Amino acid sequence: MNLPILENQIRRQYRLFAHEGYWSQLHAQDPKENKLVSRELVKGEEAVIRWARAFNGKGNLYLGRAARDSNGIPIRTSVFTLDVDPCRAKGTASSPEQHSKALRTGRAIVAGLGGGYLCTSGNGALVIFPFDRPITEGLLEFSEKAKQFEAQLRDVYQTSEVTIDATQDAARLCRLLGTWNVKGTREQWRPARIVSQPVLRAKRFRVRETIEAFAGGIGAQVYGGKDTNWKESGMEIKLPEASAGLPTYDHSLYPTREKAEFALALRLKLAGFGPDDIREQLGRIGYMRNPRDAERVVAKLFANDGRGATAVQRGVQLGGQLYAPTPEPLWTPASGIGQGSVHSESDSAKVGTGFKFLDAKLGGFRPGYVYAIEAPTNVGKSTCITQIANHLARCGRRVLLVITEMDVREAITRIKGIDSGIPTSCIESERLTADQRSALRGFEDRFAKYKLFIRYTTSPNQSAIERDIQDSKAEVVLWDYFQHFETGTESRQVQLGSLARWFESTALKYQIPFIVAAQLHRRVDFKTNKVLPSTMDQIKDCKVLNDAAKVVVTLDWQHGEHGEDEPVPVVMDIQKNKGPMAKGVVRLVREIPRFEDL
Repeated sequence: MNLPILENQIRRQYRLFAHEGYWSQLHAQDPKENKLVSRELVKGEEAVIRWARAFNGKGNLYLGRAARDSNGIPIRTSVFTLDVDPCRAKGTASSPEQHSKALRTGRAIVAGLGGGYLCTSGNGALVIFPFDRPITEGLLEFSEKAKQFEAQLRDVYQTSEVTIDATQDAARLCRLLGTWNVKGTREQWRPARIVSQPVLRAKRFRVRETIEAFAGGIGAQVYGGKDTNWKESGMEIKLPEASAGLPTYDHSLYPTREKAEFALALRLKLAGFGPDDIREQLGRIGYMRNPRDAERVVAKLFANDGRGATAVQRGVQLGGQLYAPTPEPLWTPASGIGQGSVHSESDSAKVGTGFKFLDAKLGGFRPGYVYAIEAPTNVGKSTCITQIANHLARCGRRVLLVITEMDVREAITRIKGIDSGIPTSCIESERLTADQRSALRGFEDRFAKYKLFIRYTTSPNQSAIERDIQDSKAEVVLWDYFQHFETGTESRQVQLGSLARWFESTALKYQIPFIVAAQLHRRVDFKTNKVLPSTMDQIKDCKVLNDAAKVVVTLDWQHGEHGEDEPVPVVMDIQKNKGPMAKGVVRLVREIPRFEDL
């Protein structure tokens, strides 16, 4: 049976597991006949996607947690995972109630440890905790320590209704997100996918260091000792109970986002909320991509004196706690997030860009203005945005960085490279010289003091981002990038146009600069087959951003021959008020990557 795959989910898991450059083990298991349908060792993200398309629906699909060598031997791992299953008869699919119980326990674990991804495996919950640094040496020894840590979590969270399976071995396979669990009848099949993003906070629970501490490894300083047995040494971790303060509503029980949104709105109505309050709550929780979505749901809910709700009313759990969670906090290296509305004595002052050429021509970023940084793919728009964010935070500014393409861990790795001048490949592989390690330690000391707030999202919600601006008291907002987010059924051009106008109104409302990255199309002269210089008119999908922006800076390669190891000249073309202003050249050091002034 041909079932659609959720391609973004597969890519997200592949990157969380950090398999790029290594081999991945893939299994397809037929649960009805309990036989292996496929077992393959493949290399590359696209190869995993192709395999998933071929076998999705023919069995339950699994991805090896550890990255492997060409012989299939696990050689590194970047995540700790927990498999939470509801108690049920062997070989059967879980009921909606059982599935919900497993997800609630998974949510409690994420809330207790922080920084984890809560996923549904179809029948239960899969919790993924990515490490800041991969385990590349002593993989088997690390697995033994992870088993002890898993046993402690089992003591805290396992109940008579849910179990935490033993999964801590280097060769462990995990459910491939984005594919379907085909156990049970067709009506019981569910897609495996990420249910919620990590709750990232300043003082995160350090999972990797805690695991290593169990046998007196390099993480032993977490507890200040080198005892080898956590039960004897009193190294128990105080964690919340699985049943404490958890909502009974679970949007993952519904087959589509539209039904989940409508069911949530109905639950709010049953709790006594009026139309205006429901619209506000839908916007706060983050389901709605724009106000018209909330209007549509509320109009349907109250149509014909509320009879429009009967289609889904049976699916809403009426008892227990109202599902109205507060937004997840921003990730920040600082000690906390400010409260109250935005204010700053420096609101009237310009903000330096960190680029000598731009500062000389613009004098910095002006409060209330939108600035667009536009470039074709792989020219360096994300590098430019991240470099500006690092410069501003280093200068003591309060910076909100909204990222839609790379996750928080990738963004921090880039900032480390930009600040220290160390190639990101060396940082990720931990192949560092003594001088490089010293430089990174110096960076981490500075980074802890930065007022840098990072929001990762694939579905930007304007109300939620505006709330982030207020909570962080941001003096400048950077957005990477304009076109990269999931859209609903509405016209993509309409959504992007609305977002661009929101940039403009928000910059004026809070009197802060808004710096937005955007993608340009490549243009080719078909007669000569030469790539032409990029201009702001080639912006992808929607040109409204160019109307909203006071200044547009386009980036493009300076055409000519460049060696692979040489810094590449990049042309910065500044357009102000729809007219040319200046052109300058900077160098992109690709291995770091970061820009340098000439």
